[in-house]
Amino acid sequence: MATITASGLSASGLDVGSLVSQLMAAERQGPTQRLDRQEAELQTRISALGTFKGGLSSFQAALANVSNLDASKRIKATSTNDKLFTASASAGASVGNYSVK
Repeated sequence: MATITASGLSASGLDVGSLVSQLMAAERQGPTQRLDRQEAELQTRISALGTFKGGLSSFQAALANVSNLDASKRIKATSTNDKLFTASASAGASVGNYSVK
């Protein structure tokens, strides 16, 4: 087993006593602070998932409204003067504005 003496580390300029004290203090406080941090991170993730789920539900509702429309309501043709000209559109009609002279 290898050992390192304090004098060997002191020669390197490291404050061994301070490092050991800080590590011991961190180890004593670690478990509860670590759990608190993990809990906060999980709460943030849960909140983000809830926000995403709400947005997804709104999007699904909008899609349901669009898909529930029958073809006659999705395709519409109009005439500015029904006495001179009437217009109609079928399911295969191309979207656009058309002029008749």
